[in-house]
Amino acid sequence: MNMYPITSPANGKIKLLRSLSNKKTLLENSLFVIEGANILKDAPEGFIEEVFVRESDIGKYAALCERLTDRAYSVADEAFDRGSNTVTSAGIIATARIPEPRPVTGRLVAVLDGISDPGNLGTIIRTGTAMGIYDYISIDSAFAYAPKVVRATMGGVYYANVVDFSYAGARDFLNKEGYTVAALDMGGKNIHDYVPAAGRLALVIGSEAHGVSEEMRSLASVTLAIPMRGGHIESLNAAVSASIAFSVLTEKLNQSDNLFRR
Repeated sequence: MNMYPITSPANGKIKLLRSLSNKKTLLENSLFVIEGANILKDAPEGFIEEVFVRESDIGKYAALCERLTDRAYSVADEAFDRGSNTVTSAGIIATARIPEPRPVTGRLVAVLDGISDPGNLGTIIRTGTAMGIYDYISIDSAFAYAPKVVRATMGGVYYANVVDFSYAGARDFLNKEGYTVAALDMGGKNIHDYVPAAGRLALVIGSEAHGVSEEMRSLASVTLAIPMRGGHIESLNAAVSASIAFSVLTEKLNQSDNLFRR
């Protein structure tokens, strides 16, 4: 395929790539950055806008570029490194449009309640999407399309529907749509003993520092805990707790669906 050359670190596209680590710039341009071949190889058809390849890595990524887009750039090594947001880049960066939020309709949705750590947020989306959870209500959390979050999703960002809400907006929406709200907290009942009712469930995952907020705690009809049988660890981080809870709850909801179909 033909690749357009970029030779200067002062090129406008390189400057834009570098600036797309800032939420304001991301929103102004409706673009976000995806960096690394492991994530890009799984991109759905038509998802990628442009691809930038470090000149010394063109042979490695030519076939991938051709599959992803017809707008690919061969970037001189120095210019590429200036545009990258990682310390050691794999040599390929792409941009994609920030998707418009879709209606939240999932049987199980995740409520991201103040998840400020990008790695945790990305891992929650990665694990949830792997288990068929596509709707994420984000309240006062890290921006889902920031570079560190995107990398941590490992492709989950392609399928996740992340919708920003205020606390009041989330409360009104969940009440209106008839979601049972469950808070994930170490002081709750054993999640393995929980039997979800028919209908839709919203799982609230609290912040790393403060746990579930008072606003969401007051909305929850049940609080669920991951049992800690080892006796030596008091708590798990938000992403690990969410991953375990997703696994347990998706299985329980699948069982209840089969039960109610009979």
